[in-house]
Amino acid sequence: DGTLHFNYKAEDLEPSEKIARENLEKDLAKIVALPKEQRTFENTLLAYDEAFEKYSHALGQAGFLAYVSTDEKLRNAALALEEKISSYMVEVATRKDIYQAFKDYADTKPNLPKIEAKMLKDAMIGFRKSGLMLEGNDLETFKDLQKKRSKNSIEFSKNIREYKDSLAVTKEELSGLGEDYISRLEKDENGKYIVTLNYPDYVPFMQNADDDNARKVLEEKYSKRGGTQNISLLEDNLFLRYQTAKLLGYKTHAHNRLDTRMAKTPENVMNFLQDLEKKLKPLAKKEQKELLKYKTEKTGEKTKKIETWQSAYWSNKYKKEHYDIDAEKIKEFFPTDYVIENMLEIF
Repeated sequence: DGTLHFNYKAEDLEPSEKIARENLEKDLAKIVALPKEQRTFENTLLAYDEAFEKYSHALGQAGFLAYVSTDEKLRNAALALEEKISSYMVEVATRKDIYQAFKDYADTKPNLPKIEAKMLKDAMIGFRKSGLMLEGNDLETFKDLQKKRSKNSIEFSKNIREYKDSLAVTKEELSGLGEDYISRLEKDENGKYIVTLNYPDYVPFMQNADDDNARKVLEEKYSKRGGTQNISLLEDNLFLRYQTAKLLGYKTHAHNRLDTRMAKTPENVMNFLQDLEKKLKPLAKKEQKELLKYKTEKTGEKTKKIETWQSAYWSNKYKKEHYDIDAEKIKEFFPTDYVIENMLEIF
């Protein structure tokens, strides 16, 4: 039913997806089998949308577990399923028979309300962007490029999630952090506190730890999450994106992404950003000057710039002192149990 459950078992995921896929294929076959003169918005576009909605709901939010489950076996099973589904979606998105069904309906030039007309227009653009104008080997090449990109993206995310590193610090190096933060940190065999690269550890430490060097070391570790293999994956995906764009007849990936959007061209985007920079730079310089002055007042050391590992710390101190904004105080109004209970109820 699309609801997030926490009682999934690793061995249940693939059989569930198999059943959902079989049902999806049956629904798609019904759409394709319709004679073109019988096509309507309801039995083509809406039926297609509902078929994928059923497929997604049949799996619930199982894929989410690849990112959050504490069970490594379940995480790996969910990740393998994500890769499998991703590859399958490329195949579905490049099916000529489904495209033909949509085209047959679009060729009737139906008089649709505004929202439905946009759905049809977007669907036809989606098919074109999915390589359905390509023939033979070009279409197969397109599908291979899409599958490789998807696999790389999933592996890239996994490498970040599974990356293990931390910073061991003394109690003195935790100066500036609250007792509730310190008390939940684990200790190593030498009695030092372990600060991980996970968000609940990393962000408060960078915002509140008084020790400048400790923040510098932790930021360096954080920026290396995923390791050198992620550099290769990123470079590979950049080239795969370029190859995909060229195959579809575009100069670059940016041209491919923008031609159906408001900006239309990379040149328009650059002009917008340069104009924005021109307007915002004086304000940013003013803020930077104020922050540097504040830092000098507090440390007695005059510096020309604030380093990346210092930015969150000094900005946080400045906001506390000048605007009376303290995230740690605000947190007291949002107890964990209450927030989780209500968040999951809404979800």
